[in-house]
Amino acid sequence: MAVRTPPLLVAATQRLPGPPSLLHLLAVAGSRPGTFLRWCAGPAGVEPGWSVLALPGPRALHIQRWPRGLSLAEALVPLAPRRVRVHGPRLPFMGGWVGMLGYEARSGVERTPAPRASPLGFPALWLGWSEAAVLLDHATGRAYATALASSLPRARAALARLRAWVERAMRKPARPAPATCARPRPALRATHYRRLVSRVRAHVRAGDLFQANLSQRFDADGVDSPHALFQRLVDQQPAPFMTFLALPAGRFVLSASPERFLSLRGRQAVTEPMKGTRPRGRTLREDRALARDLARSEKDRAELAMIVDLSRNDLARACRPGSVRVREARSLRAFARVHQAIGIVEGRLAPGRTRVDLLAACFPPGSVTGAPKVRAMEVIDALEAEGRGPYCGALGWLDAGGDLDLAVAIRTLLVAGRRASYRVGGGITLRSQPAAEWRETLAKGRGLRAALAGPGRP
Repeated sequence: MAVRTPPLLVAATQRLPGPPSLLHLLAVAGSRPGTFLRWCAGPAGVEPGWSVLALPGPRALHIQRWPRGLSLAEALVPLAPRRVRVHGPRLPFMGGWVGMLGYEARSGVERTPAPRASPLGFPALWLGWSEAAVLLDHATGRAYATALASSLPRARAALARLRAWVERAMRKPARPAPATCARPRPALRATHYRRLVSRVRAHVRAGDLFQANLSQRFDADGVDSPHALFQRLVDQQPAPFMTFLALPAGRFVLSASPERFLSLRGRQAVTEPMKGTRPRGRTLREDRALARDLARSEKDRAELAMIVDLSRNDLARACRPGSVRVREARSLRAFARVHQAIGIVEGRLAPGRTRVDLLAACFPPGSVTGAPKVRAMEVIDALEAEGRGPYCGALGWLDAGGDLDLAVAIRTLLVAGRRASYRVGGGITLRSQPAAEWRETLAKGRGLRAALAGPGRP
């Protein structure tokens, strides 16, 4: 049987003068579903990346609650890659699908308990088609525009409209950020969360688990503009994979994720799991002591080793035999609010395998589930007793030409109207101490709390 050749798309790209401020353009773009910004604010010592502002397109793939029996591969059939011919500089994102896969999309990968509804009514999956984007290369300071269409004349016409919009948007004055504030409150008492940690440890002691990632929810009321809140999040907790995503029904995902879940460029796949956290110190001496403590911690070293091994096994399910390797077993990175330990695992996609096969092999991220992954998800579901929504899912894009770049949706605020919610957690092993795990969740949520508190408030 003849193989059907996918239709051709044309991407026209061009360097922009300036460069324009993507955060300003985001504020002007508004809140239409599908408005997406990844803002790259990497830690010191890490090569600067790209920021991407994708503007809403004509269609979206929306699954509100994951149906039983629907596989992730079946759900993502409409997202099949296209042939893309590029006229101009080739960019990391040339147009395509942007959005989120919520944690409950796990039901399309593994046989796990029936997915629960998200507390604020967020969808299980939402990916919008974007045909126009503005990109900023932080390494060079250069900005680019890209437009995607069915022919070169249409792509060039769309590119001209995009450039004109950027010029008009940059002339508009920035609105002052609202001064209102919201105070987050935990959904669980500290004693309850510590009891849940002890129950995970009991599972580990019984040989049921090696580790599970247990989280807790914080809620806030009186939230102001999501754009102003995201700007404060950028100020308070800069990270490499900061994401603003507007969804239908006035819902927003605002993330300060430090962790890449999965990338695919050509046939090269990479995942970068994180395990092990310490807060930043108030003085240089205290900060260095906390970093040394993380570096020397056998408990944190063992946590990351387990997840690196899990990530290697996940990649091997879709990659060419013998191509999967651990590029970095463990290194430390200092972010604005925390020190983190990270591993890097890579492999080559096997012949005949697609990015959907890769995504299904690795989703949900092992660093936010545990090991063994399926059993860890069952224990998490029983103990947390509610849906996670976008938290611990994936945020990013699936490029029209076949690449993808997704971050783990941690350090993430969910906003619905004037209400907000976020979850923070950590990997629980036999060596975990309940009180220390509680303190770790507070350290991870410090930047989110500061953003919610409003300008000038601690």
